[in-house]
Amino acid sequence: MGIYYKDIDFNSDLLWLRDNIRNIFTELDAAKVDFGYSLRSVQNNNKLVEIKEKYELSDHCYILISNPEKLTHDPHHHGAENVSITLLTPISGCDNRTVTSFVEPIGEYTNATDSRTSTVLHPNCEYKVIEHFILKDNPVLLNNSQWHMIESEEDVEERVSFAWPFANHIENFDETGFTW
Repeated sequence: MGIYYKDIDFNSDLLWLRDNIRNIFTELDAAKVDFGYSLRSVQNNNKLVEIKEKYELSDHCYILISNPEKLTHDPHHHGAENVSITLLTPISGCDNRTVTSFVEPIGEYTNATDSRTSTVLHPNCEYKVIEHFILKDNPVLLNNSQWHMIESEEDVEERVSFAWPFANHIENFDETGFTW
């Protein structure tokens, strides 16, 4: 587990996020993107601002969706935003049918052209899987500077998680204020 992710427990703030974030994204008219929804600023919701400030999170957050139209999120990392650690919270449909794999490119590699905030490994590049984890019942702290991919089985109707990067100066799990 070490450097890739850390399981953490739900607290009252994370439970509130789990139970309310989909409605908030609708209310704030979050932008539809190929991997779900993106909210560039949380400033229009007082509770989100409170949580953002309490945990030193960034102003930008996402709802990530896997469904029959998007079963695989190719190998990527989030270096484009200079984000090291992200809080990842299960919302619905998070079970054994969707796996996050941490990967390492083999030899020299190139990046695919992608307009998101992620650096995506070119589809022709080879990689090896280093470690897996399954987001199920508890939130996790995710090391976004590591290459990772998400794969869902074909019978997944919808798997939803909420990703909220920490502020850029938070560079490791110990600086997040969460315990495990």
